[in-house]
Amino acid sequence: MDIVIGVGNTLRRDDGLGPFIAGSLPPIPGVITLAVHQLTAELTEQLSPVDRVLFIDASMTDEQIQLKRITERNAPPGHVFAPAALLDLARVIHGSAPEGWLLSVPGYDFDFGEQLSSQAAVLLPIAKQAVLEWINEGEEHCSHPSIDNVE
Repeated sequence: MDIVIGVGNTLRRDDGLGPFIAGSLPPIPGVITLAVHQLTAELTEQLSPVDRVLFIDASMTDEQIQLKRITERNAPPGHVFAPAALLDLARVIHGSAPEGWLLSVPGYDFDFGEQLSSQAAVLLPIAKQAVLEWINEGEEHCSHPSIDNVE
């Protein structure tokens, strides 16, 4: 099972990209979708039993959409917790944590307001497609576990 977590403040325009993208996904068997204002310790209980997690967040520094595996070395600062710190906390508290991924989507306007900027809105279909491809890649690995052993 996978979980997709859209992170951001929907009252700060493009900061709401994560929740907006997560909320626009159709129901997908085997995938839990959440939209949260920020990453908090309470999420560890939902993270520990899943195989993979994809955090979707607006970026103030990236100039293009980027999908990266979360490691300690590339862990971006988060809201309250960085995604890597939240995964570490899940591991400590519950004994397990999923494989972590981050989809960073460029944001352009973080002022007060509920609508996305026109520049960010243009990126929505591309970002949504990236999420769906990430989900499908996970299904392929589950369906064909022997592929991972081929070198």
